[in-house]
This record gives sequence, structure tokens and C-alpha cells, in this order.
Amino acid sequence: MLQFFRSKIRESIFRHPLIVGIISAATGAIIGSLATRVSLTNEPPLASIVPKQLEVNAAETVGFDARQSYDPDGEIVAYHWEVGGQGIDNSPVASCYTKDSERQMDCRFGIPSSHSVSVSVEDQNGVSTTSTAIVKVIVPDGYYGFMLKKRTGGVLDEALIQAFNMAIDWPSVQYNFGGIPILLYDPVKKEVVYAVSVEQSVEGAKSLVNENQLSGDLEIVGFASTEAEDLIAAGLREVGLDARFITPSGLASALQQRGDASFRSLSSLSELRQYYIDSEDSETE
Repeated sequence: MLQFFRSKIRESIFRHPLIVGIISAATGAIIGSLATRVSLTNEPPLASIVPKQLEVNAAETVGFDARQSYDPDGEIVAYHWEVGGQGIDNSPVASCYTKDSERQMDCRFGIPSSHSVSVSVEDQNGVSTTSTAIVKVIVPDGYYGFMLKKRTGGVLDEALIQAFNMAIDWPSVQYNFGGIPILLYDPVKKEVVYAVSVEQSVEGAKSLVNENQLSGDLEIVGFASTEAEDLIAAGLREVGLDARFITPSGLASALQQRGDASFRSLSSLSELRQYYIDSEDSETE
């Protein structure tokens, strides 16, 4: 008898349209809730850069590839590249451009050192990840740098360094120095740059000398080429500056005569840059 009533109740429930509708709606709500829960779980994209580590010559073109990047549950909608910690339009260490819908990039590095190259990929939900490569840039035959110092002592201000850079025909100096790259400190960019990238401007250098009442008693440490020294001296004289050259071989005797232990030759790029940064810091104290 009990089994009979149970079967009648089941028949009544599934024959009644209102009850069936309620059951169907409840089932749909459960399924919809599960689907919503699944769609809210977004996996981040996976960034990839190839190569991850390499060594290149300065001014050599090198390519980077991010085409192996992917999104497990969606698509990548944007690529963003940085070189030396800056966007490629503002990078102080390389000239770069993207191609293949920004999935690839070519660069020419100008500053010898180790630099980071990174790509960030973003999915349709605004989630992004980054992959980074390290590039070591070298100058195969070395490079040449030197120190500037006031003969009378004191701090080298930025205007004097800039006037010195602008007064010289650096491509001619480098040619007479055997073509070895010459590096200068750029006080505007606060970076070491290739001398041949500095445009000569005699009038611009003269204006800096006159406006800032710059004195021209400079000592230059490092050059050992008579032809190069003559070109530099001629450019300085034209803008009202003067310089005395001290070669590395004559450095020790010059130190003894002056008793100036901070007067030193270049041993690395970082030393050249730090030399001028220390001078600027001393001036502001």
C-alpha cells in the first residue's frame, strides 16, 4: 500500500506543469551558478622572450621574439617592450623598433654593458605577465675614454662638460685615433655616449662659455695621439677654452707634482660615469 501511494505521488509531480517548471528552473539555476563560477576563473597569460641571454657587438642588430607567448584560456591582446628599464621610445641604451604586430623587436645597442630587455603580454581581461632577457653589449676592439679636470682644481660643472663635448669634431678625432670608439659623458642625458653621436656646434659651445663665464684651464687624461690632441686643442681654442694633455704614462709624475690622489685614468665605463656624478654631488653639497 505504501509503495502504491509513493508511485502516485511521483506521477502527480511530473505530470503537473507548475511543479515540473519549478524543478527545471531550480536545476537551471544550479547549472548557471556553476558556469558563472568557472568563467570567473581567469588564468594569466604566459610571456616568453627568445633569446633569454646573449652577447652582441655594439651597433650590431639583434632580434627578440615573443611569439611563443600564449594565454591558456583566452588571447593576448597587447605586447609591451622595455629596454634598459625604459619603453623603447625612451631607451637610453639602444635604438629599437617592433614588427609582426609587436610580437617581435629588433635593436641596435650603443652603450657597452649588460642591459635588460623585457616583454609584457596582456590578455583580454587586463592581466599581464613579463619575461626578461639579459644582453651583454661589447666593443670587440675596446673603447677609449678619458677624464676632464680643472687645472686649478674645483668642480667641473655641467655647462663646461657640455661646451667641451660640443666644441670638438669627434668623427675626425676618432679617425685620427685609429677608429677606436671614443666615449664621452653627456651631462644632459647623464649617460656615457659615443663621441661620434655628439654633433659639433661651435656657436653653441661659445654661447655656453660666454653665458656661464667658463674658464678654460682643463686637463685631459688619457689621450696618447698627437693628431687627436691637435684636433681637440684647435676646437677648444675656437670657443675660448684651453687644455693640457696628460697621457697615462705621464700620469704618475703629474700626481706626484700635484699631490692629487683623485686624479686618475679611466678603467671602466662605470668609473667614467661615477667620476662626473661624484663631481655633481660635491657641487650641490
